[in-house]
Amino acid sequence: MKYFLQIVLIALLPMSAHARETKLELPPMIAPEIRHGQLPNGLRYFIKENANPAGKVEMRLLVNVGSMHEAEDERGLAHLLEHMALRRTQHFGQGKVKAFIESEGMRLGHDTNAFTSHETTIYKLVVGNQQADQALQLLADWASGGIVLDAAELATEKNVVLDEGRQRAEGSVFYQQLMQTLFPNSKYPERLAIGSADVVKNVSLEKLQAFYQREYQAQRMTLMIAGDVNPAELEKNILAQFAAVQKDSSAVNLPPPAAVKNLRLFSHRDMPGLAQPVVRWTWVLPVESMADSDAALRDFRYEMLSILIQQRLASQSRQANSALLETFGLYTHGGWALPTQQTELSFEAVVKDNKLKDALREIYRELERAKRFGFTDAEIKTAFAIRQKQSSEVLTNPQWADQMLNHVRFGESLRQPATLATLRDQFALQTSAADLQRQLQQLLQQENQVAYILQPKILTSLTLFSESSLRSMVEEVQRETMTEQAKTATKPLIAQPPIAGEMLAQTMDEASGGQLLKLSNGIEVLVIPPTFPNEDVGFAAVSHGGLLGLDKKLWPAGRVMNQYFVRVGLGDLSFSEVNQHLSLHPVTYQAVLGVDQFALLATAKQTELEALLQLQYLAFTSRRDDEAVRKASVDAAYQQSMGNYNTLISTLNTRRYGEHWPIPEYWIKDHFDTDSAQLAAVRQQLLANPAEFRFVITGVTMTAQVRQWIELYLGSLPTQPISAVTLPALSHGTPANLQQNAANLKDALRVLQVGLKVEPSIDSLVMSEALAELVRMRLFQALREVSGDTYGVQVGTEVNPSQGTLITVVFQNARAQCKSTASVVETELARLLASPPSEVEVQAVRDKINKTLVDLPRNPQMYANVMASQWLRNQGEALKKLPDLADYTPEMMHGFVKSWLSADRWTSGSFNCKNDIDFGKLRAATVIQ
Repeated sequence: MKYFLQIVLIALLPMSAHARETKLELPPMIAPEIRHGQLPNGLRYFIKENANPAGKVEMRLLVNVGSMHEAEDERGLAHLLEHMALRRTQHFGQGKVKAFIESEGMRLGHDTNAFTSHETTIYKLVVGNQQADQALQLLADWASGGIVLDAAELATEKNVVLDEGRQRAEGSVFYQQLMQTLFPNSKYPERLAIGSADVVKNVSLEKLQAFYQREYQAQRMTLMIAGDVNPAELEKNILAQFAAVQKDSSAVNLPPPAAVKNLRLFSHRDMPGLAQPVVRWTWVLPVESMADSDAALRDFRYEMLSILIQQRLASQSRQANSALLETFGLYTHGGWALPTQQTELSFEAVVKDNKLKDALREIYRELERAKRFGFTDAEIKTAFAIRQKQSSEVLTNPQWADQMLNHVRFGESLRQPATLATLRDQFALQTSAADLQRQLQQLLQQENQVAYILQPKILTSLTLFSESSLRSMVEEVQRETMTEQAKTATKPLIAQPPIAGEMLAQTMDEASGGQLLKLSNGIEVLVIPPTFPNEDVGFAAVSHGGLLGLDKKLWPAGRVMNQYFVRVGLGDLSFSEVNQHLSLHPVTYQAVLGVDQFALLATAKQTELEALLQLQYLAFTSRRDDEAVRKASVDAAYQQSMGNYNTLISTLNTRRYGEHWPIPEYWIKDHFDTDSAQLAAVRQQLLANPAEFRFVITGVTMTAQVRQWIELYLGSLPTQPISAVTLPALSHGTPANLQQNAANLKDALRVLQVGLKVEPSIDSLVMSEALAELVRMRLFQALREVSGDTYGVQVGTEVNPSQGTLITVVFQNARAQCKSTASVVETELARLLASPPSEVEVQAVRDKINKTLVDLPRNPQMYANVMASQWLRNQGEALKKLPDLADYTPEMMHGFVKSWLSADRWTSGSFNCKNDIDFGKLRAATVIQ
């Protein structure tokens, strides 16, 4: 779970004290500039011209067919059909679907994907506008019966789906148990999309074809397109290409599952991917059409209640005896686990000291308190301002496509952001404190409520909690004598503005197109302008050192620092008090202590740049300690490491890099055993001299106001002369192949690594990404597309001064396939070393890297971090321009393959495999046709 800081610096909008009786006349549900219609066969379409980003098009095909449409002997066919759609179609022969996808720089299962759920299958393509017609043809093939089902490919894809099912078995058990709690009187729990392994294994081609022809009906389909297109021309193509989709009389949507008339408890004591215990109180409500003004007004008030109660819970968490660490409010149509016709309203909290029962009681107590005493006008004004701040002013192509999907599935409107903001203004004038109190009272009287208790691996409470004890707790709280919640004064984020420094010089940075500022305190700041409208601001301050720069006795504190840094608060404000400020001016904020560098990272809207810089000033100038936060941070860091770290990778790295490597082979609690003094020492060392950091701000146009803020909040930081950072040298050996057993892993897992000492630069970074992608393509083709031995192949790269370059490849397979997958790896790596890759492969690599570079500004935090890290590694010199990918020829790539991926650099680790890959065979490699 991610934790975000948000800031409040906005004038609150006035609201009426009493609701008006006049019924609003709503604007059209669909913005006039969205071209939409319905073909005679019932297929619907929506087209939004939107050059954000320019030259790109987002396409979605929604098919209202999922696992709930399957008969008992068809369980898994909807998902299997989705897989076969990416094999071949009427107009895209064998391998052509994959080739088209890769020609756009996408990967199967990543940028391009298809998703099967209980009720829907969604196909997604993101292409350049010059390829829009070709992409539309592919979507038309999928919709109109054009998926070509080949017997040999079906046999292979069955293995892929079965492997996917094995990989997701743990998550499937959790999800099934959740559905049994939410909808116990329906087939949803037994109709998971992954289906039945026996059905998938034994289904015939004819049976899958019959399911396809029966279920894929035009009236169940909607085409959604947002991008840099000509809507009129695109509409003509849609009318021509989708007219042949068959029409039938089957219902478009499934009926909603019956409401359950009682309070229920969902408890999971070993939840995958969870770092800290969480409690939640949820209502499952029916979806109402936002075309009805009364329903839209109720919907607005639910949004307000989600914010009002969350703010109450945040205030409660600031009490010394509170069990709440961080709180969230959520109101959404079609929640993450809900069918189309459902709405979810929930309140969630991360729990201190594993006090699950206390935390759940606190949530319900604040609900009951608000029901009795209502809300103040000041609270309502604040909540309304927060709601308006949560909305985007300009939508990107993916956001428009998502909004179209929500319109079709959940009845949300397709209005422009400005129209929605105006409509909320009108709803606010029709909403009083009494209206909100009344709606909350009605909500608490509903019986369809679910309380959640979710616990991570390793940390499990022995406290028993049942539905009967839950109901008893509710009754006890209802009998309590209460007073109104005490109001706490809002402290300023910065009590006394600092004394501003000066900007001494401003020069153009040719590589980034930004402005390089030199401040009077020695700090340099690179300000990079936005590359597309409404681009969010990214911030990074990066320095040398990391864990390797710490004394070994401080390593445990360093491992906890990423959790502790944010949660301990800033300046005179606790974590919760900072969050109170950040609720109106959203800023995400993070500290990352890596192996050999430390980074402060942040993201904000362009209007929130000052708030972002204020946080950076406080990060460098404030020192706080909190024992309760220390304990919670230790638990979170330990649990996160236990849940997410692959011990094969850890063991290989430990043996590769030697005694100075700061990450152990196996995590134990002692690796995080630290006290407040050690945490303070680490923080002091990391932040002692801001001049050692490289500061990068992206998505910002340099103006007088921006300059003033930078001089005030960065130019005022106290600095010292820069001293060289000397880190202990890592050994850079090549460990022997590892073989381990993992009782909790059903199948086998393989890790391949290749590493070498290469100076980090923009050239080595891009080349390592290119080589990793080339290896992934070869193994993905052989292990998934040809043999079906694995669901997917993942690759990752590390490029930094201490590690040099490290490429890691990970895939999972059935235990019975260990020998065959090892043979495939040996064969494919031998082919890579023996002869140059094809021009088609190299072009796919170029396309993937180009897409990554183009998309980078859309992840502003990563964008700023990459730019700052490269600047830091460039020894303070100006950033180098990106390499020309046209120079990446097959011959050039083959030269780097032989140099960087030579046989003596590879090693592997395996879980539950008895055989190892023989990299010695690569030395005598011959060309394999």
